[in-house]
Amino acid sequence: MRLYNQFQSVYYVGKYAVVVDFLKNSVYKIICDKKDFIYQYSKEYEGIDKELSMRLLRKEKKTKIIKVTIVTDLFCNMNCLYCYEARMLEEKKSEKLKVSTLLAFLEKQCEKNENAQLQLELVGGEPFMPHNIPFLEELIACIRERALPVILSVTTNGLNICDYIEEIRRWDIRDFQITIDGLGETHNRRRIPHDRSVNGFEKISKGIGCLLEENRFVSLRVNIDENNVKGIPELARYIIQSGWNLAALWPYIYPVTQSGSAEYKLDKSEYEILKMILAVLKEESQEIRKVFYLDFHGLDYLENILHGEIPKLRVTFCGVSNEQFVISNDGNIYSCWWGLGMEKFAIGYLDGRSEKLDDEKIECFKNRSVLLIDRCKKCKFKYICGGGCTYNEWVKHRSTTEGNCAEFDCIFNEYIEYKLEQIPEQAAIL
Repeated sequence: MRLYNQFQSVYYVGKYAVVVDFLKNSVYKIICDKKDFIYQYSKEYEGIDKELSMRLLRKEKKTKIIKVTIVTDLFCNMNCLYCYEARMLEEKKSEKLKVSTLLAFLEKQCEKNENAQLQLELVGGEPFMPHNIPFLEELIACIRERALPVILSVTTNGLNICDYIEEIRRWDIRDFQITIDGLGETHNRRRIPHDRSVNGFEKISKGIGCLLEENRFVSLRVNIDENNVKGIPELARYIIQSGWNLAALWPYIYPVTQSGSAEYKLDKSEYEILKMILAVLKEESQEIRKVFYLDFHGLDYLENILHGEIPKLRVTFCGVSNEQFVISNDGNIYSCWWGLGMEKFAIGYLDGRSEKLDDEKIECFKNRSVLLIDRCKKCKFKYICGGGCTYNEWVKHRSTTEGNCAEFDCIFNEYIEYKLEQIPEQAAIL
């Protein structure tokens, strides 16, 4: 007879039982029957949980990162089938906040949070469009001139990278996120340039090559759903053979489970998409399998353990609970990029004359922690989950205080079967 407790899971794959311990961060497999395992509450693990929660809370308070996202505007030079911003496009405006207003806000945050790391991300729409360049030129020049402690990154569709490579060099932007959804035909069918004479895949690929050649870091995102998952191996081979500086490239796969367009309907869950991509990768070589990081809930945790690395544990999910400011071009400030334009996530505004932050609302988001959400307190997955996505919880349940659960058991079971050969075998009894 073997025991497992409230912070462990047992997954059965063939002749093996795979045991994952979510407090001691271990995973192993043993040969046994399903009836060999029975559940028993562990008082020892309850004590470990309390000590770990306090340690993570202290670490989170000590590690001070301020995230500021500036939305240049919502205008774009592409028409993506699943565009996340589609619900907001009818309200798009081209006006810009004064750079002096933004700088005053950034300087205030730096003064208020001495020694904090300020992460500044530029997003759109599409930031690299002609009408945005004067604004970016002035903003970045002023940031550099005042020596603000800013780590600058840009999320871009990549279409105009080559057109603005001189500006990128002058501004010294080192970090980019760019999306490619497959090889030429697949990508161009899903992410369509407004100028139909442009081969988006070729132009974006050339831009990525330019950035990597200059050792600028590129997070290469691949959004997958049931319509493009089978093309992933071909894209992996293209990346391997591209001649790109792969040391500066981080390719990752992200499951698209909701579309911003009513015309492009998606009905597969994260778990179902994971099953699809793993079924495709199982037929491929290890070289192909290793090209992409799979950005699904909990997989980074299992990968860390399997590689003998310390997993990243947390008590909150994202920047929503840690002083994140998303500033739109109309001056409104939100706690969440997904919540842009939604009153629930509005936490203040800048109007050139004054700054107003809703401290009560900000504090409410700060309290969204697995240590305070009742349904999270006893959950074995809480330090991997952090309470889940606030935006998705609001969309589904009109609440931000109950947590948003991922399909952890289903995801882990599927991935453990995929990785079974790499999981160490033990004869230990729990």
